[in-house]
Amino acid sequence: MVTAALNWPGAVGPITISGLKPVFVDVDMDLAAIDQRAAIERFEPNIAAVLITHLFGNNVLVPNIRAAARAQGIGVIDDVCQSIGAAKAICDGAHLDADALALSGNGAKHLGAGELGFVMTEDPDLIANVDRVSFVKLIAKRRENILSILPRLQLPAERILSCISESEAQSTGDATGATQEQRETSLGDDPRTFRSVPDFQPV
Repeated sequence: MVTAALNWPGAVGPITISGLKPVFVDVDMDLAAIDQRAAIERFEPNIAAVLITHLFGNNVLVPNIRAAARAQGIGVIDDVCQSIGAAKAICDGAHLDADALALSGNGAKHLGAGELGFVMTEDPDLIANVDRVSFVKLIAKRRENILSILPRLQLPAERILSCISESEAQSTGDATGATQEQRETSLGDDPRTFRSVPDFQPV
């Protein structure tokens, strides 16, 4: 994945976590962002995507990169965590030509909400994959939360763990099959709101 050498760890880290290799290129000093010519020179058949990170509130349009990526079937991902304005129609009334925009709800960002992330895309397969990954991570976090309060529960630990395992199996099998209502009721950090655990009553 091609990206700028001047970047943010939270943007670059997921590249290697996903099993991909970052290909760092030079920076346009006027934008503090990826240099168009340097990026396009690295576009090859083995490049899956280009990551365009919008640092310091700069909107990084780079139309030549987007056009070249489209011509070669390379995905375009914009990290607009530090420039939420880039999510608006800023290209002569049109939105950025991107496969996905990544936004952050970290307390230091424009949409400060603690620890929260957003992905904006029109790709239904990507939406389904994000839902699946997020739901599985949610289940893992919920297991951790529930285990931490087991001593205060009225129900036997074995029964609660059995219910958690069943919900994990269901979510990993078809996380995207959950209804909107099910997704909404599974959100939150308080495990007492987890409706998949029958008769789960706090002390």
